[in-house]
Amino acid sequence: MNNNTQSNGELPSTKKLLKSTIIAIGIAAIILITTVLPAEYGIDPSGVGGMLGLLKMGEIKVSLSEKAGTDKSESVVKSASNIDLKPSNYISQNGEITISFKPNEGRELKVTMLKGEEMNYNWHTDGEAIYFAAHTDSGEPHDYSEGTKSSDKGILKAFCDGRHGWWYKNRTSEVVTVTLQVDGKYYDFREEF
Repeated sequence: MNNNTQSNGELPSTKKLLKSTIIAIGIAAIILITTVLPAEYGIDPSGVGGMLGLLKMGEIKVSLSEKAGTDKSESVVKSASNIDLKPSNYISQNGEITISFKPNEGRELKVTMLKGEEMNYNWHTDGEAIYFAAHTDSGEPHDYSEGTKSSDKGILKAFCDGRHGWWYKNRTSEVVTVTLQVDGKYYDFREEF
């Protein structure tokens, strides 16, 4: 006959339970600091996350989360029938904006275009590479390109009616200045807030 009951002598003592609990909390804290914080939040107090490549992953997650928050904060989606073709801050068909980004700062520059219209763009930093995501969040969200560079140029063809442009995020520890020049068929050129 098998007896599954244990006597009090076989149970761990309070001291052993406390020691095991403290060890488990310590291991959990180490895992939190070395892997979870860098991978999920882009925070790396120990430096281990950077060595393992987890910090970059966390920074991308944070950036995409901020971008999604910005996209959701757009209150009105404009269609071809209600786009203001000459808003009060109309610049011209050639425009340039220069913005300085503090470390970890992200901002967005946009133009208003109708589906199928094309615009030449050329942007560059003052040296450091910066994260960018060219996209539209008007009508049908669509990503044109994304990456980390110190410059980019090309033609942006509107996927749909509405606001199109670039989200920039300075992931460096230095101030980075971006100059964006646009030329072509667009109706509004400004920083989105």
